[in-house]
Amino acid sequence: MMTPPLVFPGNPGDRTEPMMEHPVLTRTSRAKCRMRHPRRSRAGSFMTDAMFALMLIIPIVIGAVTLYNGQRDAQRSTELQIQLVRAVSVIERFHSYSGVYANQSLVGFLDGEGFSDQQLSRDNNNAWIFTSPFDTDITIVGDGERDFTVTVHDLSASACKSVALSFRDSGAGLDSLTIESTTISLPMAESAVDTACDNTTNDVELTF
Repeated sequence: MMTPPLVFPGNPGDRTEPMMEHPVLTRTSRAKCRMRHPRRSRAGSFMTDAMFALMLIIPIVIGAVTLYNGQRDAQRSTELQIQLVRAVSVIERFHSYSGVYANQSLVGFLDGEGFSDQQLSRDNNNAWIFTSPFDTDITIVGDGERDFTVTVHDLSASACKSVALSFRDSGAGLDSLTIESTTISLPMAESAVDTACDNTTNDVELTF
């Protein structure tokens, strides 16, 4: 018995099997497809997260730097107070017999008195230079009579106040205090020192 020939739909001469339609994806199939092809995150979302993180970090960094600078300034102010008290003591000791301070720089009397090379050194002209912990100049000059003046140059407001108030006690031997162009009445009031030191930089003159 002969097998009947296969009959294909379409044109009689077409012997190509028809293509099967794509099967309908089930819910499970669609889920698996999404798992194989996860949704990509948008670039804008990443930038937003980065900016948010930066906004959190910046205040922390600024606060840490401010705290460090404040502690460092306080340490320098303390070092400067010690440096000035020692310098005044040395100058007075060397002139205790005559009581007359020559009208010239007296910084040279500090040589050999235990000051560090950062504090006391010579310039190119072999002149003595006295330097504060803030890397600013300190001059010590006699008036030709019985007084001498220590001037600390270019101090910040906080350092200016610290230096001035460190000689507030009556036993410090301070005769007069001038901050920039303002003469502070003695005994000094802290409010007056605050006002006088309210500048970007301050020259503090201490006369003994």
